[in-house]
Amino acid sequence: MYVRKITNSGQISIPKELYQVLDINDGDYLFINQEKNQLVIQSSHPDKSLNQCIFRRGKFTIPTELRKILNINNSTLLMIQAYPEESSLSIKPLNQHVESIDYYK
Repeated sequence: MYVRKITNSGQISIPKELYQVLDINDGDYLFINQEKNQLVIQSSHPDKSLNQCIFRRGKFTIPTELRKILNINNSTLLMIQAYPEESSLSIKPLNQHVESIDYYK
């Protein structure tokens, strides 16, 4: 589990260990889906109408409409978890104090 913040433009950095485990490469398109109180990011999805973004230099941009739905801004701590068996990442706002988690801005 990792904790990050987004930039003012909505970009988020994904730890190299996570995108390597999920076989996400520079230039790949990612599908972003909102499920309950989290975002699910996948490199492939049967529903091609989902939001998509491009993965560049370890980052991608969370679409504005999804940031508004989840009330995410550049001061929101976001928890990132990888689920290799599903080839996906989960990103969700953290509503608690965090001390012992690997944190990077």
